[in-house]
Amino acid sequence: MRRYILKYIVWLDKVLADLEQAKCTILSAKSYFYKDKIIVVSYRYNGKGQYLEELKVAKIIYWRDCEDATSA
Repeated sequence: MRRYILKYIVWLDKVLADLEQAKCTILSAKSYFYKDKIIVVSYRYNGKGQYLEELKVAKIIYWRDCEDATSA
């Protein structure tokens, strides 16, 4: 996961350097160069860390308590 993010940062740096070298200006209100979160194999990654994607594991998280040994 970290390699993916690093690869993206390196690519974005190259793109911005090319734009700067070409003396282009970018309007920040219309620019979107990042995602605030990504979801990979039931995990959600954001700037604060890695979390389980609740939609993918909801059945396990909200599993009912066992009422008797035969229903287990």
